[in-house]
Amino acid sequence: MRFTIGSIGPEVRVFQRGLSAVGYPTGPADGHYGEETESAVIKFQQDCGLYSDGIAGRDTLGRYNSILDSLEEIVPDSLSAMGIGRVSDFKIVIPPPTSQPHLAAEMLTWTKCPADKVEGYAGYSSLRLRKDVADKYLELYSAVSDLGGVVTTAGGRRSLASKSSPSRSKTSMHYLGRAFDLALPTAMQNLRRDPYLVERDYDSDNGRKWTLWCRTDNKSVPKVEIKASYVTAHKNSKGKRYTQLHDKTVSCRAFNFTELAKSFGFHRISGRRSFFRGGSYSGAEWWHFSYLPGLEKNKTTFGSELLKTYTVPQCEDFVYWDLVKDYLYGKDWF
Repeated sequence: MRFTIGSIGPEVRVFQRGLSAVGYPTGPADGHYGEETESAVIKFQQDCGLYSDGIAGRDTLGRYNSILDSLEEIVPDSLSAMGIGRVSDFKIVIPPPTSQPHLAAEMLTWTKCPADKVEGYAGYSSLRLRKDVADKYLELYSAVSDLGGVVTTAGGRRSLASKSSPSRSKTSMHYLGRAFDLALPTAMQNLRRDPYLVERDYDSDNGRKWTLWCRTDNKSVPKVEIKASYVTAHKNSKGKRYTQLHDKTVSCRAFNFTELAKSFGFHRISGRRSFFRGGSYSGAEWWHFSYLPGLEKNKTTFGSELLKTYTVPQCEDFVYWDLVKDYLYGKDWF
């Protein structure tokens, strides 16, 4: 048996778990031998004095198995519970779902999705989302492109090692692979050229939600008049920074990005109250879209969603796991 780029299956997943457990993290144990797993194998090979080609062949797996044999003499039950076993043959120990009650039967993989970089604006050319969400994102991306618009991004997936902050929730949809952010500088900065125009929706959540419009040169898209919001930064007499929100009517060809995104399952969220009181621009949140299909109010837990893309040991390493794993959607989170 040997593993290389493109190898898939439960044997690969067991190998990923074991390699991570002995100090060579492979990223998510998703059963797909990708670039992260290959990098971990190369590091393992280098430390073991083996030929470092990133291919887990006879010698590499032999050394891996010998390390596991040593560990099994110390903590055999723990390794079995974590789904870690030998890969020299097909007799691999994989714990049944009943031994990990929160673990989804089939873990979702992470998918790299395209995004648009706009000249003169910061942003990334791709983002990662979990597989089911990525499929709908790609449909949205295609629909936006057909209308002559862009989908910029500041990212999708958030590492479990990333801690919360005043602008980052402990139960962010980004941890679950259910959310993406458009690039923050692409609206509210320069109404004459920004790819997006943001209009305050005073009928939703006390005016804390936005309707996002996407500019286009596509002549099939009608011109609209938008009462667009923009921000300016200031300092008070004590030198403290604050943000001021303004509105100005803009006439241009644009389509309603918010409604289009919603048709594919992606919903807007509210801006933070602090932003409307002069707080940091990072609280505007016009850029955030969450994928909500499949979530049941007062039933779906944050932990069950996280376990669709991560193993139990990985979730337990999440600094907020014990706090948020039993949070109910619609009650304790989002």
